[in-house]
Amino acid sequence: MNKLKIGLPKGSLETATFELFNKGKSIEEIAKERNLAVSTVYDHFYRLIVNDYLSSSEVIPEKVINLVTEVYKKFPAEPRLKELKERLPEEISYNEIKCGLTDLKRKV
Repeated sequence: MNKLKIGLPKGSLETATFELFNKGKSIEEIAKERNLAVSTVYDHFYRLIVNDYLSSSEVIPEKVINLVTEVYKKFPAEPRLKELKERLPEEISYNEIKCGLTDLKRKV
């Protein structure tokens, strides 16, 4: 996927994050370079995923996406992030859960 579509406002916060990501920068490097919290960078990625500029798998490790998906599917109704977090390994962050679920929710 990894392409800048027409419609992403030039100079937007997400555009700058997207460009650094395309240069191979990690989430932590982007946060440091842009003087942002890591959670803010994840928010940018979330919006980029929701708007089809990136896919979850470009940002979140496939192993994490698979775990989140597996736990998500065990709920009879759509769970809250907190409910998912409680059933996942501690090292998986809320940000990873939120971004990792985006593609799955689009398919449902």
